[in-house]
Amino acid sequence: AKKHGSAGRGELVVAENVDEYRGAIASAVRDGDTVLEVGCHEGMTTYLLASCCGPDGLVVGADKSAHWLARAKARFPAVRFELIDCFDMGGLLQLQRDIGRPFSVIFVDVSGSRELRSLIPLVEALECALSPEMIVVKSFRLAQLQRRLQAANEYILRGSNGAGLPSRAGSPAEVASRTERLGNAMRSVQNERRRRSPTGIAHDSSG
Repeated sequence: AKKHGSAGRGELVVAENVDEYRGAIASAVRDGDTVLEVGCHEGMTTYLLASCCGPDGLVVGADKSAHWLARAKARFPAVRFELIDCFDMGGLLQLQRDIGRPFSVIFVDVSGSRELRSLIPLVEALECALSPEMIVVKSFRLAQLQRRLQAANEYILRGSNGAGLPSRAGSPAEVASRTERLGNAMRSVQNERRRRSPTGIAHDSSG
């Protein structure tokens, strides 16, 4: 599982499979936490979450399927389960108001193969609506994308010295030459902006 965070936001942990997803519980959940699992299915992960938050904590499993919720309640009667669609932010906010405490951690399991075009907006919506300290999401598609972005970032950061370059990058000397040209081009743009600025100061902007 990979963990990321940014200023003003909670941490995001991406688990590629159910073993990583459940394996993240011990480090993500602390005694006294209030935890929500959306997409709880038969309730196994919700039960495991409840075992880690202690007697002062609270765990709620939510799912849109009445069938699976009935099975979860029968299997784990001491755990709280609610019939709520994961995309129903109004329903989840009402649940948070009903329990009288904010969710500190949210676990998300809405099928590991769900398309990113619906998963990413869901994660964003949960973050904006409920403001948890951490979201743990099970998604092999998101994990694959994460690895690709990490590899691309490492390539960019290490490109100037030729370390670990992909084959299409060419030789280290070619990369160094392009890096130098890129730097010259950036300085040229800054100089042009400086000449056009009435204060003589180049203002950085996108575009």
